[in-house]
Amino acid sequence: MIGTEVNMAVLRGPEGHSIESVRLATLELGIRVGDDNLLSNTDIRLYKALAHATLKGPEYLSTNPSFLVSVALSPTLEAETDFNAWYEEEHIDLLSQVPGWQACRRFSLVDFESTVNSVSPPRYLALHAYKDLDGFTTPQFKAATNTPWRTKVMKEIVASERYVYRLQG
Repeated sequence: MIGTEVNMAVLRGPEGHSIESVRLATLELGIRVGDDNLLSNTDIRLYKALAHATLKGPEYLSTNPSFLVSVALSPTLEAETDFNAWYEEEHIDLLSQVPGWQACRRFSLVDFESTVNSVSPPRYLALHAYKDLDGFTTPQFKAATNTPWRTKVMKEIVASERYVYRLQG
């Protein structure tokens, strides 16, 4: 099915893929479903993985995540090094202590094309897998999102997006 191929192309990363290849696959999907306007409202982004996924532990992978939290941020260029250090050295470690958190994978923007937005999307994307969302009200989550380093870093964020997806199946 072409829809799955499009999604997998984005998940695999930029190796051998480009905005053009995703656009062509999307256009083919539009032709197959009979929607000539499929590309009229598109926001295509290609991200590459920054490092291996950070996992809580093998025992947590036996249960598929129920939720995916997507956090996309752009720090100022001057704050980029500090932003990445904070995310890797403090933030992921603290989030891993939140009940229900299972894994995180970080990405950086390679290319994008949008017919709906003239502004560049955030340069960094983090995908967090959660078993449930109950942990968002815990002291551990509050601790992970209220540190002096985080406060300093967030003052330098110039673009942000956050979405929560419920995974089914």
